[in-house]
Amino acid sequence: MAATEAVKGFGLTAEYLSTAPSTYSAIGELLSATPPQKSREVIDATHMQSPGGYREFISSLRDGGEATLTFNYTADGYEVLEGMFDDDDPANFRITLSDGATIVFDGLVTEQPIDDIAIDDKIGMSATIKVTGPVTFTPGA
Repeated sequence: MAATEAVKGFGLTAEYLSTAPSTYSAIGELLSATPPQKSREVIDATHMQSPGGYREFISSLRDGGEATLTFNYTADGYEVLEGMFDDDDPANFRITLSDGATIVFDGLVTEQPIDDIAIDDKIGMSATIKVTGPVTFTPGA
């Protein structure tokens, strides 16, 4: 039986482009990430002679989706996200998987909450990022 090629989640990083063209900085103490979930719209192009009476579709616009990042609360991390939320221009984000693969995209921070605060737990914070433009995946090692 072949050995698994699974990749662990531990070691994942989420960064933003802090100094163009190529200096990325960590946002904070990352706990989890949901990378952008891309989708594509389709246009119904069915006509009276569509083969076999099946609907036909043609491709339309793609949507980069949204990403969600969850962190331990830190004042510095919160300030970074707050600055992105207040900025009308998209920020550039890079998620690096533990095998070195990267997911790079531009996006707007649309939600920047501090998570529920409990007496017996640490404070967390989250960011929801609406992707604008393409998402670029580069395989790791």
